[in-house]
Amino acid sequence: MKKLISFLICISLTACIFTGCSKSKEKIDLIYPFSGNVNSYDPQVAATQDEFLIAENCFEGLVRCDDEGNITPGCAESWQVSEDGLSYTFKLKQGLRWYIFPSVKKTMGEDYNPEITAEDFVFGLQRAADDLTQSPLFATISAIENANEIHSGYKDESELGVYASDKYTLQINLAAADDDFLQTLSTAGGVAMPCNREFFNSTNGRYGLDLKYTMFNGQFVLTSVLETSYIMKANTAYAGPSPAKASDLTLKIVGSDESVADKLVSGYYDAAYLRGYESDKAGKKSGITLVPYSNTTWSLIINTSKGVFAKKDARKAFALSLSEIDYKEYDYLSSPKGYVPPSCTAGGKSYTEQCAATVDAKDKEEAIELWKKALKDSGTYSVSVTVLAPETMKDAAKELIQGIQSGIGTVSKVGNHDTEFSLKLETAAESEVKTKAASGDYDIVLYPLVSNSASPITFLNDIDSLKITDFYKNDFEKALEEANAADSASLVSACEECEAALYDTYCFIPVFYESNYYAQAKGVSGVQFHPGSGRVSFINATRS
Repeated sequence: MKKLISFLICISLTACIFTGCSKSKEKIDLIYPFSGNVNSYDPQVAATQDEFLIAENCFEGLVRCDDEGNITPGCAESWQVSEDGLSYTFKLKQGLRWYIFPSVKKTMGEDYNPEITAEDFVFGLQRAADDLTQSPLFATISAIENANEIHSGYKDESELGVYASDKYTLQINLAAADDDFLQTLSTAGGVAMPCNREFFNSTNGRYGLDLKYTMFNGQFVLTSVLETSYIMKANTAYAGPSPAKASDLTLKIVGSDESVADKLVSGYYDAAYLRGYESDKAGKKSGITLVPYSNTTWSLIINTSKGVFAKKDARKAFALSLSEIDYKEYDYLSSPKGYVPPSCTAGGKSYTEQCAATVDAKDKEEAIELWKKALKDSGTYSVSVTVLAPETMKDAAKELIQGIQSGIGTVSKVGNHDTEFSLKLETAAESEVKTKAASGDYDIVLYPLVSNSASPITFLNDIDSLKITDFYKNDFEKALEEANAADSASLVSACEECEAALYDTYCFIPVFYESNYYAQAKGVSGVQFHPGSGRVSFINATRS
């Protein structure tokens, strides 16, 4: 079981002096950079890192994970697991209540103040399994009995193996034993959070779309959404075992021209995620420490509708000609085994440490022969290729494609036909690169595939949903369907089949992993970072 990492991040305490009071009350306001990529506060449909952060801090599930990776009480004060590992029984703490906004009372009545009960967890998990919800992290709870059949539309959500034995007793039955199920519940990114059925139905399909359609039960409450920030405050209604130590948490929306690293160094931010290329700037400053988190796989995506690259032989030739970059020059990049990045886990262990390598060894001689065949078969003897890459990856991309010129770029004649080949690198802001990729306006694009959870199958599902290229993916989708139904014992091999099927198209070519970093300033302690999922908890965060 992976340890969670607790960080110390340091700025002085702010004392809040109240007029007329004889003593002061401490106020701790933490500031964290945030992109503002929030479409909903509904934890069952959370899909972005920003939405996960809100779910992590504003909702509480059955159990939590402490800094050492131990499972501790959340809404459940105790639990039992059957001898065969198929049944989990949770006893909920009595007296836990939702935070009720005034706007909710206007809708539900001034006396509306429901307890959090076992039925809330039944309904929350049923929603996550329902195929109509399309929960992005459904795979994390797919071990529950009948979950896959419900998600596929073959069974009703009421048949999910989740039952409220009484008001405070919840039973969850699994289709197959999963030793990491409690760990999954503690870090499932919101998918296993409670949901009050009565309130949900009252919103008429608008649950989570605005604060007036949302009820929180966690240690923080999102109270204000401003143009430049999201404001959270400690939940005064929280009666669970782990109240927030900080009084306020400001999620500051990062400006387009803002350097997060510079503001972290200056002390404006208490903690931050940094991209790999920013790490040198922060890492050389006294007191700033960096913890690597390799959750991104950079891939070259080839547009199969462009000329000779409609031929698989041409795409494979391109892949086999690529150069290995000098990783000593880019300590935040590393050679990939496949698509799934090292941050993903299976059975509590790193997925990449358990799987076989998918990526082919480079072979220029084979590449040249495949290229000649592709030119002949397509009748195309003049090829011009532009590789589009983010500006921040310009140097790495340049090294990567050097082998193309010295490989397939040396072919000057096929049969009686003279051949021409030109290759150029074009760079743009990463946002523009993604926009062009989505519109199909590219020949070959260097594209980041980012994992938003610790689940390898969720990552592979995210690739499938990109729809960037019209590559032939029938075999991949078939393997993906089987992987989505796999139990924990066969998950690694099922995901390996998915990776192999995708790589065999030579449309997505993984070229390197990127380590992003969790950066900490001085003096703040208790910020909890989940290395498997990338989410951050400020529940125990404080300053000294």
